[in-house]
Amino acid sequence: MQLRVAEVDLLLTSEESDLSLSLPGITKRFGVEESPSEADIRLGVAWASGLELKELAQNEVAFDSGGLWKLHRASDRALFSCASPVVCGGDPYSVAIFDQDYLSGKVLLNRDHYSDCASVYPVAYPLDELCFTNYLALGRGTEVHACGAVDADGAARVFLGVSGAGKTTLARRLRSECGLEILSDDRIIIRRNGSGFRVFGTPWHGEGRFALPDGAPLAELYLLEQGPRFELMQLEGAAAIAKLMTVTFMPRHSREGVTLTVSFLEEILDVVPFYRLQSNLDCREIRERFATLPMPPAGSDARPTKR
Repeated sequence: MQLRVAEVDLLLTSEESDLSLSLPGITKRFGVEESPSEADIRLGVAWASGLELKELAQNEVAFDSGGLWKLHRASDRALFSCASPVVCGGDPYSVAIFDQDYLSGKVLLNRDHYSDCASVYPVAYPLDELCFTNYLALGRGTEVHACGAVDADGAARVFLGVSGAGKTTLARRLRSECGLEILSDDRIIIRRNGSGFRVFGTPWHGEGRFALPDGAPLAELYLLEQGPRFELMQLEGAAAIAKLMTVTFMPRHSREGVTLTVSFLEEILDVVPFYRLQSNLDCREIRERFATLPMPPAGSDARPTKR
């Protein structure tokens, strides 16, 4: 089974005769025909007992996400354990072991937890996201908290924001009122593309469930902030990089990863305009700046139609 996110292919191979793999829900959009020669990350998948997983999770904790996963150091490998207080009595339901460059590894699943499943998605969130973000963090790109929208000319604008900034609300307006294609309403990946950068949708959507496996050249970055009226200000220098870091998936468990990610963000800001966009997200200025559709007269309830 193979899925592709941001032109990175993850190949998952069952090592058990009684372990069938499948992609769930929206993640199916990112599935591609299995081609081992094109895989960037290769993971074997196997069963393990709850005791075996619990013993692996006894390795020294290098980073605790405070959520579903922890990173453990085990020799020259990175070991991620996933656990929830409502699953398996709080013991790990899966453990993923990676080599240090995140090109290969193995996923071990708690057999008892999955015993009633006809098929399994072995890298259920957050493990799938961890596969890609750690691979990208080694100088290959970065993931950001953002809504990504593509205009009629194929250029992408990325609207960055913390939780509650209005990414999903804006995504809905940009699609319905401005005619833009929405790559994601919550998480976008940025990668180099020649002398510029390209952005991609991801399976890790927000409340609007916008998630497309497409990409587009990056034209502009906007930092969303709630405000009473429309204000736009360009950000530059140290202030810009500091703001961008607050909405970037920083690999804080890896000194090398942090250094490479900061360098990557600096490269983006060298060529891509970055603005602070303050708005209540319900104003005509939003539509006038980003619409690819004809605007209705002021005060009209008419919906725009495509040119």
